Amino acid sequence: MHYCQGWGVGVPLDYTPSKPESVPTVVNYERIDAVLELLEPAWWHNWMATFYGRHPVSWRPTVWRKLIEAGVVKDFPSYSWITLNEPEQASQANFPRDKALRQVIHQVDIMHSLGLAHEFVIVTPNVNISTPEGLEYLDYVVRGLRRRAVHIHLGVHFYVRSKDWFDLAIERFWTWYEDLGWQVPVIFTECGVPPGEPLDVALDMMPRFRELLVDPRVLGMAWYGAFATIMPEGAYHGLLRRAGDDRWELNELGKLWMKLK
Repeated sequence: MHYCQGWGVGVPLDYTPSKPESVPTVVNYERIDAVLELLEPAWWHNWMATFYGRHPVSWRPTVWRKLIEAGVVKDFPSYSWITLNEPEQASQANFPRDKALRQVIHQVDIMHSLGLAHEFVIVTPNVNISTPEGLEYLDYVVRGLRRRAVHIHLGVHFYVRSKDWFDLAIERFWTWYEDLGWQVPVIFTECGVPPGEPLDVALDMMPRFRELLVDPRVLGMAWYGAFATIMPEGAYHGLLRRAGDDRWELNELGKLWMKLK
């Protein structure tokens, strides 16, 4: 079986040497392979449903948008699946809430028919203390699925700016989880600090994220991400820095990530 278990990482597709701060438009799989050999994560995902490269065992396919309707889940029946990236935000999953639930149920039915529904990460909304709509959406979908008597995993994203924020957000999440009364494994498919935060915040917070893996309710956690990712509001802290056109090396945060493995 292939679970999203342990200390993992999200790997944005790639960055061109001429514009290392730009959002990638071309997938360089040789460079991704080199990065994975450097990091050796327990598992990783790159928000794609089709795999190319040399590390398929630790890779987790991601299905969202029209890919669910196309039934591509059948291409990798023995792998864990991550689906509907931040569905509470229309710019991410691109589904209205009701349609998103129907899409998830459809995919669960496919997995269930293959006897693999227990390997399926259903949705990955943000559960930050400042974004209550993520937890509201998760509650809506999980309660809808529970009526279908299937066993799944829960997937969430978790970004916090400080230890106080961390404590408030995680307490709220676990309170919801216990009240639900449906004790299934939790996978943090993305975790980190929000964009634009100083490096010392990421260095200070990473051990707190890693501590969650000790919790028996938590199966896996993936840092976002391998590369620093530039968004309009600032940069997410990555684990690597460029050491040449086709070479990468661990940065200070990456060394800490490796130490915590």
